[in-house]
Amino acid sequence: LEETRSFDIGSFARLVRIARAYRADLVHSHLFGYAIRAAVLSRITGIPAIGTLHGYSDVAPHERHLRLKFGIINHGLRRVVFVSDPLRRFFLYHYPLAEGLTTVIPNGLETSRFVNADGPGFRSELGIGPDEFVVGSVGNLNPLKAIDVLLAAVRILKERSPEPYRFVVVGDLKGEQGRALMQMRDGQELLPGEVLARIPVEGQKTRDITGGL
Repeated sequence: LEETRSFDIGSFARLVRIARAYRADLVHSHLFGYAIRAAVLSRITGIPAIGTLHGYSDVAPHERHLRLKFGIINHGLRRVVFVSDPLRRFFLYHYPLAEGLTTVIPNGLETSRFVNADGPGFRSELGIGPDEFVVGSVGNLNPLKAIDVLLAAVRILKERSPEPYRFVVVGDLKGEQGRALMQMRDGQELLPGEVLARIPVEGQKTRDITGGL
């Protein structure tokens, strides 16, 4: 639902109507702001709600009214899910979050999807030998992923290690962030053969990429 401000009453009222119309059994929110909305929604409708927090930056550095917002979460959500225990401990240490609400469900992969991957074929396509050591990054290329740190590590390995390393970055390089990463690669005098950038692909090709790393 589109919102015209940080908390859009009209959009929230529509959300309440939708939840009731579909007789939802559970509301599951992602990120801090939507965890607050889910908590309020649960108190209004009686529908149980949980919220998942994915990273340290889910709460903005200068977020206002933190005690009030966490109070709403503490009294409105059934569970607050974290993707790692260090992240859960970070939030408990820094914010007034009720520990009894928290649980951890780690991110995971359905490994059976990659059993039939053509990893050797993908390596061959990029000119990577079967025994070369490959470091891969697959995912969103936003600044939080710190691909710039990966590129800095490439330069260090190139200067200090006698063994060749190959790096594959899988993500959308068509936007501003992608162009900035390519400029950083070129500025560090890293060759395309040392850092290979890929545009995202779907289906079997995705499995081949993972199998080739």
